[in-house]
Amino acid sequence: MISIEFTLPIFVQAVTLFLGGLVFFNNPKRKENIVFSLLVMSGVFWIFCVFLADLLKTYPAVLLW
Repeated sequence: MISIEFTLPIFVQAVTLFLGGLVFFNNPKRKENIVFSLLVMSGVFWIFCVFLADLLKTYPAVLLW
């Protein structure tokens, strides 16, 4: 069975990307939507890096992320 530590970050990333895309594609020419989408993308990247750092077990691999 898949654990919550694996599925929760993936779910959070998917929902966050969906909301960021929804805001951006609603009106992609507005400066606020562009800035918000960049903020969302940086947050998703941060969640991804933390997820990989928690998932990996060796010290050099964790330092990479």
